[in-house]
This record gives sequence, structure tokens and C-alpha cells, in this order.
Amino acid sequence: MTRKNFNTIHYMRIMACLFVVLIHVTATPVVALSPNSAQQYLFLFINQLSKPAVPIFLFISGFLLHHIYSDKKIQLLHFYKKRLPKLVGPYILWSIGYYLIYVKLGYYPINLRFIIDGLLWGSFIYHLYFMVILIQLYILYPLFHYINSKLGTTKLFVILLAIQLLLIKVPFEHRDRIFITYLSYFAFGMLLRDWYSKIAFEQIPPVLSGAFFGLIGILNALVYLNYQNGWFNLPSIVSSLIYVDLSLSAILVLFVFFESLDRHMTVNAISIREFKLERRLSLYSESTEFIYYAHPLVIIGSEYILNRIGILSISVRAIINFSMILILLIPMSLWLNSRKGKGV
Repeated sequence: MTRKNFNTIHYMRIMACLFVVLIHVTATPVVALSPNSAQQYLFLFINQLSKPAVPIFLFISGFLLHHIYSDKKIQLLHFYKKRLPKLVGPYILWSIGYYLIYVKLGYYPINLRFIIDGLLWGSFIYHLYFMVILIQLYILYPLFHYINSKLGTTKLFVILLAIQLLLIKVPFEHRDRIFITYLSYFAFGMLLRDWYSKIAFEQIPPVLSGAFFGLIGILNALVYLNYQNGWFNLPSIVSSLIYVDLSLSAILVLFVFFESLDRHMTVNAISIREFKLERRLSLYSESTEFIYYAHPLVIIGSEYILNRIGILSISVRAIINFSMILILLIPMSLWLNSRKGKGV
């Protein structure tokens, strides 16, 4: 994998973005439909199959940063000046946008302390916490890079995984949006970048890795159903450990799947077709940022319209919300990305 050929990473970013959308459009059906009904099972499987979305995004960030800086010395101020504005700027703009929407709807007060707290913790709307975590990990990356230069990527991964697991049930405020809950996924990206040239991932058939990913979705769904139905009295720490294990497994399986799929698609492709595929993937991959930020806005608007016209079916509403996101945001994100590429 060269710097200009990130097909597998592009595939994973696109899939992770799709997973984020699916999590949010299926969240209501999972909890609102009749428990253990066929409809709930369907939405639950989709929801739990999509569960590793945030770990996948963090894995991608660790992978790419390590690819760029693994053999370089990081100049701290230059690194922060180059990397952080690309994350912090859009995050603040979208956060303030959502804040103003909820002020208009009467849910949020006009209060400076409330605004600062919302920006610090990504609490203006349900999906922004991820950006807070990502910014924290970017701030910490120079430290990880230094430790990696002394100990190696494998030891770094073990250390960060151990920290995450040791603190997994330590209670503190905002733990779901603090980096220690997600260290292993970022470090796994760094580790897999080092493994990449040493393991023939493409030798594993896509059908096999795809089946394993489906199995992970089923296992996540069973964990949820156990919580819902009380089949086994599992301590909460066990459920947390299962989540970490299944998330890391899902990342690895999905990476293998797309690596193998990409090799199968390009092995007989002529250079022009391969180049077009890479450009198309890159375009869709770069467009995911807008879809990530904007999709709750579409859900808010869609829910308002559905309430006005009297569509009450939970399942139908979820399908319409998902369809509206695809219909509106994919063309819009591609158009905006093409305009940005032209410097407009």
C-alpha cells in the first residue's frame, strides 16, 4: 500500500460512515419496537453490525498518521498547526450550528457556560462526541509516536490496550468521550500499518472475512438481547470487555475483507480502470466528513415532516430517514468536495 493507494482505507472510511448513519436511524426502532419481534431483530442486527463505527474511524486515523510519521521526527508545533485546525475548525462550526438549531427549537439556553461545556464535550448533539475523542488523540499522537520510537508499535499497542482495560470500569464524568476509552483502536491502526507489508491479508477469501464480520454482528446482537431479556446475569465489566474484543476483531476482519476485495478487483484491471477506481474511491471517502456532520440535520428535518404528514410507523420512518440521508447528502457531499478540489 503506497501513500497514493489507500483503497482499503477508503473502503473502510466509507463503510464506517454508513455504519454511523445506520446506528442513528435504527436506534429508535431497536428500543421502540416490540421486544423480540421480527422487526426488532432486523433493526437490531443492522444496528449491532454497525456498532464498530467509531472504533473503525479511530483505527483509520491511527493507521494514516503512523503511515505518514512512522519514520519522521515530529516537530510538535508544526504538527499541531498542520493537523488540528482541520479537525477543530469544522467541529466548532457544526457544533455552533446545531446549538443554534436547538436554541431556535427551545431546547437549549443562550448561556456562555453551556456553550463552552457543549464544545468541550461534544454534547450539543449525539454524534459530535467522536470529534472530541479524535481531537484528543491527535493531541496525544506525538507522545504515542515518541513511545513507539523507543519501544515499537507492538509494545505501544499492548500498553495502551492495558490502560484502556484497567480503567474500563473506573467511574468518572464524561468517560464515553475521553480518549482512554478508545486508546486500543487508534493504536491498532498504528500496529496494523506496521503489519501490512508482513502479512498477505489478500490471501483470505472475501467471502470468509465477510462471513466473520456478519458473525461479529450476530454476537453483538446477542449481547444486546441478553441485556434486554436477562438470559444470563453478566457483570457489566464482561459486557465492556466483549465490546472491546469484538470491536478489535471487527476492525481486523473488515480490513482483511476490503484488502482482499480490492486485490481481486484490481488484479486483472488495466491501469486506467484501476486509476479511475482509486479516484472514485478517494472522492467518496473524502466526502464522508460532510455526511457525518450533516446526517442528523436531515434526520431532524425528516422527523419534522413525518410528524406533520402523520406517518407514525417506526419502521417506515427509519427507512424514510435513511433514504433521505442517501438522496440528499451523497450528491451534496460529492458536489461540495468537487468544488473544494477545484479551489472554488
